[in-house]
Amino acid sequence: MHPQAFAKPLLAAVMAFAMLLTAAPVTAVELNPMKLLFGSTKNMDVKKLQKKQAKEIVKLRKKAKKDTRAMAVLADHYFWGIGMKRSKARALELYKKSYAAGDAMAVYHMGLFYETGLDVNNDGILEIPRDPAKGAALKAKAAKGVNKLAKKGVGDALYYAAAFHELGRYGFKKDRKKFRKYLEKGADKKYPHSIVLYAEDAENRGKATEREACDMYRAAAQLGSGLAAYKYGICLQIGRGGRKKSYSNAKSWYELGARKGSSSAMNSLGNVIIAKETDKDKAKAKAGTFFEMAVHEGDPEGYKSFAQYGISFNQAYYYQQALSLDPSNSNYLWQVQNARSKDTLGRDEFIGIPPGVYSHKNLMHIAKKASGGHAGYAELAQDLILTGYIKSTVPATILSLENGFKEFGKLVYFGDNNTTITMSHSFYTSMYTFQHIISKWDIKTKQLIEIRALAPGLRIEAFSSDGRLLAVSDNRPEYWKVKFLNNQGPKLAIYDTETTREKMSLLQLTANGSWRVNFTGGDRFLSIITQTFIGEKSFDKSLVLNVADGKILHEDTFGEKIMRKVSSNGKHVIFRKDKKAGHNTLPGWGTGSVIEGLSISGMFSPDQNYFIMRDKIFDMRSRAFIPKTWTGSVTFSRVPSTPLFISRDFQGTMTWAIEGTNIGLVSYQPNEMGQAVPSQSGEEKYIISPDATLIAMNGTGKNNGLMSTFIQPFTIPDDATIKSVIASAKSRASANLEIADVLDMFEAGFGDMALEKFTEIVTAKPANIRPSAQLFAKRANIDATSLGLALKTAYEAANAAELNAAVSYLYWYGLLANAAGHADIADMAADRISVLVQQRDIRGKETDTSNLVIAFLRSLAEAKRGNMKSAYGILVASKAIKSDKYTAQKQFRKYPDLLADLYKEPKKLSYILGVKLGALPKAAAVRVKPAPYWTLDGRLIEPGVAAILEEDGGAIID
Repeated sequence: MHPQAFAKPLLAAVMAFAMLLTAAPVTAVELNPMKLLFGSTKNMDVKKLQKKQAKEIVKLRKKAKKDTRAMAVLADHYFWGIGMKRSKARALELYKKSYAAGDAMAVYHMGLFYETGLDVNNDGILEIPRDPAKGAALKAKAAKGVNKLAKKGVGDALYYAAAFHELGRYGFKKDRKKFRKYLEKGADKKYPHSIVLYAEDAENRGKATEREACDMYRAAAQLGSGLAAYKYGICLQIGRGGRKKSYSNAKSWYELGARKGSSSAMNSLGNVIIAKETDKDKAKAKAGTFFEMAVHEGDPEGYKSFAQYGISFNQAYYYQQALSLDPSNSNYLWQVQNARSKDTLGRDEFIGIPPGVYSHKNLMHIAKKASGGHAGYAELAQDLILTGYIKSTVPATILSLENGFKEFGKLVYFGDNNTTITMSHSFYTSMYTFQHIISKWDIKTKQLIEIRALAPGLRIEAFSSDGRLLAVSDNRPEYWKVKFLNNQGPKLAIYDTETTREKMSLLQLTANGSWRVNFTGGDRFLSIITQTFIGEKSFDKSLVLNVADGKILHEDTFGEKIMRKVSSNGKHVIFRKDKKAGHNTLPGWGTGSVIEGLSISGMFSPDQNYFIMRDKIFDMRSRAFIPKTWTGSVTFSRVPSTPLFISRDFQGTMTWAIEGTNIGLVSYQPNEMGQAVPSQSGEEKYIISPDATLIAMNGTGKNNGLMSTFIQPFTIPDDATIKSVIASAKSRASANLEIADVLDMFEAGFGDMALEKFTEIVTAKPANIRPSAQLFAKRANIDATSLGLALKTAYEAANAAELNAAVSYLYWYGLLANAAGHADIADMAADRISVLVQQRDIRGKETDTSNLVIAFLRSLAEAKRGNMKSAYGILVASKAIKSDKYTAQKQFRKYPDLLADLYKEPKKLSYILGVKLGALPKAAAVRVKPAPYWTLDGRLIEPGVAAILEEDGGAIID
C-alpha cells in the first residue's frame, strides 16, 4: 500500500473492531452459537447456504443495474469476495455510483476508504488517497442512515450498527440490548462477518466451545469471509477444536483467506511456506509474493516480514514502511532507529520515503505530530526533513519555491493553465539505489501542492520534451536478494508524469550492464543504448522504439553502440558510432555514412533541413557543411509554437530567432527575482510555459539568497522585431560567406587583395564583424603583418558596433603583436582595453574577462622583454586569474603558440594557473615569426623598433 497512507487499512479496522467486541465477551445466555446455525454446527448445510447465496446474488446483479441501494449491497459483495471473486475495482465503481446517489452505506464505506486509503489494483498506488479528516466526516454523516438500514435488516449495516451501539459512537448511546439484536440479525442472515464475531465469542469461552467456533469459521469462510478462512486455518495449523494438526490443510485455507483479502492469511501463508520448504531461497521468493499482497492491503506486518527475512541493509527501509502504516507501533519505531545508519560525521542517513502521494496537508500533519512529541511521526518526519520537503517541525514548515531547496531539481513542465509547475528530485537511499520524487507547486502562492515518491529503484531515465512522459527503468530490489535472478535486469517502461502510473511496458534490460535512454524525433521515438559485460569484455546494442506502441523499430547487431538524434519531422537521423558521427534519411535506421566533422552535439533547425553545431552547420539535403552565422553555443530551448529559442546566462534570458541557418539575438530579459544557475548534470535549470508567457529557473533569490525556483513573466518579441533580426542574420550570413572567401584568398597567398576586401566588408557592415574571428583561428596560414592589420580593422569596426567584440579583437591583436616581436604594441592593446572598459558599460562577467586579458597582455610584454619576475608578478597579482582559473587555463590551451613566452619557469606558471605541474598545458613547438606590425594609429613598425604610445593615444617611432 502506498503510504498515502500512514494509515491502518480497512481490513485491519474490521479486525480491530472484532477484537473490541471480543475483549468483553458476552455470556452464553446472551449469545448461543449453537442456536445461531440451526441448532448445531454439525448439522449446518453450507452447500445449501451457498446455493441460496448464489441465487440472491443473481437477483442482486439485476436489481443493481437501476437501484443504487442494490449497488451498494453488490459493492460489499465484490469488495470482500462474498459469494464471488473479489474485485476492489468493481466494488469501488459501484460504491461511487451509490455514493453519488447518497446511499448511507456507500457514504460510510467511502469514509472508510478515505480514512485508510484504498489501493484498488494492488500496485502500491492509492486510487482513494488517505484523508482521515474527510473519512471521519463521511462516516459521521452516514451513521444515522446506516442505523436506519440496519433496522431494515441490511447485512453490512447490521454489522456496523451493532458497533455504534456497543461503543456509543456517532451520537448513539451504548445499548447492549440493541447491540445483541443487530449482531444476532446479521448472523441469522448469514452475513459472514457477523458469523465470525459469534465464532470468536465461542472461542473465547474455552475449550468446550472451540469445536463449534472452528465450525462457524469454516462456514463463514465458505460464505466469503477471508478473515474466517484465516481463523479456520489457525484451527488446522495448531489442532484446535478437535481438528487434526496439518500445515498443508492450514495452507489451503490461508490461500482462500488471501484470495478474499485477509492480510493476516497472507502473512500466515508466507510464514508457513518459509517454515516448511527446504529450499529457503525459493521459499522466500514464494512467501514474498504473499507478504507483498498483505502490504497492498495495508498491513504493516507484511513489511515487517520483508525486514525479518530479507538482507540486513534493507531492514531500516522496510521497518520504516511498516511504521508509516502504524506510527504508534513502538517495535517498528525501535527497529527503524536501530537500523538507521550514520554517515562519517555521525549524522542520520536517508533511508527513503515510503512511496506514494503526500499532499501539503499530509506533510503538515506529519510535521505537527512530530513537533507534538509523537515519536513515530518524528521518525517519519526525519527523512522528509533530510530531503528538505519538511523544512522544520518547530514550527511546522513545508518547503516552498522561495524558502530554500537543499538541492535543485529538474524543472519538468508547467501545468493546469500555468497555475502549477512540476519538477523532480532524486535522492540516494539506504537501499543503495536512487529514489525519484515528483513534486507539484502552486505558482501563485509558491506553495508545495503534493509530492509523489516513486519506489526506490524506479529510476527516471528520461523525460519527454513536454515533460508529460517518463522513461523509467524498474530496478526495484527484492526483499530477499540484491540483484535479479537468472540474469534478468530491470524493466524499461513508459510512465505518466502526472500520475506516476505505468502506461506501457517496453523491454527487459540486462542485469550486468548499463544503458542510456533518450526521447527523440519530437518524442515519438526512444533511442536506447545498452552495454553488457561478460567477463572482461563488453558488448553493446542499440535500439529504436516507437513510443506510441512500444514496438522495436530498429535493432542494431550485437556489438554496436549507436546514439541517435532524430528530427521532429521524422526524415533525418544524426548518429554517433565509435566517436564518429554520420547522417541518414528515414525510413532506414541503418548507420549510413560517417561524415568527417559531424557531431551529434547539436540541434535541428526549425525547418528540419539543417543540423546546427557549435562551430558549423550541416545541410542535410546536400550533405555539406556551411559556415556558422553567429558565435556562441547551441544549447537552446525551443519556445513553443514560435520560431524562437532561448538560452540563459547568470543574469538573464536571451531570445533568439532562427530561420534556416540564420540565427539572431532578438532580446535580452534580465532576471527579476534572482540569479540563475547554469545547467549541469543533465538537469534543466529553466523551462518556458506552453503559451510562452512564463519562464521558470533555478537560482539564488535576490531577497533571501537561498537556493530557489523562481518564476517570472516572459515576453515574446513582436513580429516586426523578429523579422528585423532575421534580416540582420541574413546580412551576417552574407558577410560570413564573403569572409570565407577572404580567408581562402589569404590561404592562397593573395594577402594584399584579401586585406583590401576584408577592410571593405567590415567598413560597410561594422555590425557583421564577428565572423572575422575565423581569420585569427587560421593564423598559421596568414602572415602576422596582414593578420595584424585585419584584426586592427575588425577592432575599429567593432568599437563602433559592439564593445564586447572590440575587446576580443584587441586582445587577439595584442597577442599576435607580442608574438611577432612587438611588446610595446601589446601594451598599447592592454591600455586601449582598459580605456574601453572605463568608457563603456560592460556586464560583470565581461568586465572580469577584460581584467584577465589585460593581465595576460602586460605579462607577455614583460616576458618578451626578458623581465620574467615582472611578468609572473603581474599574473600573481591579478585578481581576475585567481577568481577565474578555468578561463585562464583555457587561454593556454587555445593559444599555446602566442603564450609560449610565459613557459620559461613552468613551476611558477603552474602555481599561477592553479594546476599541477604535470597538468600544465604544453607550450607550442612552433611560434609566430617576427614580422612588421601595424600600430593602432596606422604605422607599420619593423621588428626591433619600439612603438611608444603618446599621451593623446597615438604612437611614434622611437
